[in-house]
Amino acid sequence: IIEGLPWADPDTINDAGSVSLYQAKAPVTAMFLSNTSIDENVSDIDIGDIDFVDVSRGEVHAITILTPNSPFEMVGTTLRVPPGAVIDHETTPSVDVLIRVDDTNDSTLETTFTIDVIDQNDPPNVPDATVELAENSVEDTLVTDLNDASTGLDEDGDGFALTYQIVDGNDQAFFDIDPDTGVVTVTALGAAGLDFETVSQYILTIGVSDNTMSVGSQLTIDITNVDEGPTLENPIADITVDEDAPNTV
Repeated sequence: IIEGLPWADPDTINDAGSVSLYQAKAPVTAMFLSNTSIDENVSDIDIGDIDFVDVSRGEVHAITILTPNSPFEMVGTTLRVPPGAVIDHETTPSVDVLIRVDDTNDSTLETTFTIDVIDQNDPPNVPDATVELAENSVEDTLVTDLNDASTGLDEDGDGFALTYQIVDGNDQAFFDIDPDTGVVTVTALGAAGLDFETVSQYILTIGVSDNTMSVGSQLTIDITNVDEGPTLENPIADITVDEDAPNTV
């Protein structure tokens, strides 16, 4: 150390006689994150790099996440979304993460960063379903009302209107679906043809679209038996007989 310059580095005196100054035990005074936003529903990606201000020389720094159960991880100086840690904008529009920097001079700095989760177009969420339907149901009988499971409406989580169609399993045209509401009903052909003893189950593939993304879901319709009363396999024809005729049926 040069007398009178307790922070001067003797090894940095140049030919002109000037010196570089440093503070031997300076604290970490500021922390920065190079990026503070991510797209929703992505994982195994880098968010940004942590940088900080520390005028001390030769320091070794440790960077850790203090937030309990954080969906993020630190790899070196990089904040990341690890594999499998998918974050959904609809449930978590932003995430706060508390990060600490420690140096070998026992200096510590903690800073909270807010990571914005950017909304993306989600596919419709119409899960598979199984319903029961009585045989011999009349035309326009309600089978089920399909809608997005995330919203409970005929729009997905992004607010886009859904459209519906039956794409498979309706060869006999026993069922119809409203393209705007997802309501499945019995057609006139179905009213005449739905019979438990003939076919007890129908499996329909329903196509659902928000005009950008499409999904398919399976609707299983179990036909239930209805007591239709006894029937004669060989009914007796109408006959006439004379009254008082002996031994005559």
